[in-house]
Amino acid sequence: MRIIKYTGILFFLLAGSAYGFTCPTPPPGAGTPDAARCNNAEFQSCGITVNGIDRHFCIHVPSDGPAAIKQNMPVVFAFHGGGGDASVQTAIWDKHTEQGMVIVSPSALVSNQRGECKPAWRHIGQSAPTWADLAAADTCGTPTGPAIPPKYTGLPYQSGGNWSDDLNFVQQMVAAINADPQISPTGYFATGFSNGAGMVYQLFITQGSADTFDGFATVSNIMNQAKIDAQAAAGGGAGFSPNTATKKPFMFIMGTNDKVNSPTMSILQSTEPGQPCNGLATTLDVIQCWRSIPTYGPGSGKHTMLTPRSITTRWLVNHNNSLRRDIESLYPDLGHGDAPPGESDQTIVVRQDFIKKPRSDDSAPVAVLTIIDGEHNWPGSRGGYPPCGGNCDIEATEVILQFWRANAGFVSRWK
Repeated sequence: MRIIKYTGILFFLLAGSAYGFTCPTPPPGAGTPDAARCNNAEFQSCGITVNGIDRHFCIHVPSDGPAAIKQNMPVVFAFHGGGGDASVQTAIWDKHTEQGMVIVSPSALVSNQRGECKPAWRHIGQSAPTWADLAAADTCGTPTGPAIPPKYTGLPYQSGGNWSDDLNFVQQMVAAINADPQISPTGYFATGFSNGAGMVYQLFITQGSADTFDGFATVSNIMNQAKIDAQAAAGGGAGFSPNTATKKPFMFIMGTNDKVNSPTMSILQSTEPGQPCNGLATTLDVIQCWRSIPTYGPGSGKHTMLTPRSITTRWLVNHNNSLRRDIESLYPDLGHGDAPPGESDQTIVVRQDFIKKPRSDDSAPVAVLTIIDGEHNWPGSRGGYPPCGGNCDIEATEVILQFWRANAGFVSRWK
């Protein structure tokens, strides 16, 4: 019997233990307060070393019930947004831990994101616009890079490594789950919020990882132009190749007022210290500067990083070879008009389903949920009443699970 102390509590790790999973290694700093920031008794804190860097992840495996349930479960990977850690997604998913599934919530490294160091997933975008750029080392805390804020210098936050390490991190977590005799995964599924949604898009456009996962879902982020260009580019780089053929069910959820979809936010970000439009005298100068910022993509082409929600929808439908005539539906507007002033739900959810082409093995469905007046949040994340994460008409987690159940072979059994 092995006894390891995490967060001041003694957990006994055995075959058939309370957790039902054997960590590849203990999390770095085991015995320190909340070393991997699971912040949830339903989740076990684990570690893996990737390219010499200790990485954290939180995992939930149902601990009791018939062996058949424990041995046949889907695995959900949930990626947090920029500036967060694993505890953000454990808080969203903890109410689903009794639904017969393994839930994995990993933590990102501190990374240089547009001149700012914060925990964030590393994928193709403004900071790394091509496959080759993923081979570069992160510059946070180095002589050539920005300083790491004090709040991100201790556990569980770490820096260093290459930008390709996050794709390798996912591969190693999958391998550890596959190797555990107490789990026989029936499928893998990936979802994420904001920067974590960007990681999900990266998994989808990367050969190999697109085959590993059976279903995908993103909340509050777009398929940016750099990823679109990278997926269409030949060859790839950093040891990875673009996914040009694999099609999988994909759900895309985003609000019309989301900052990621708002030019205003990108204009403001361009004026931050270290950014191209910093220090300009007039608003007109800033806007003209912002409009002219190129990001160099593969080949000789240039592109801006903004892509409207419609471009993401079009790309997903085209890539998945879905039926292009969508089925539109409207979720009931719950309103919650009796809520306190300023806390009522003022949004409406429109759904578009682009179904798999009949009698086609080279097609997969796409579902797009547009939150009218929705902002940058995970709808329903605070329960069924306002503020509900900004929208009370849907609970995004349940909607995603239902989409996977209907289209991606997701089968879970309640304990």
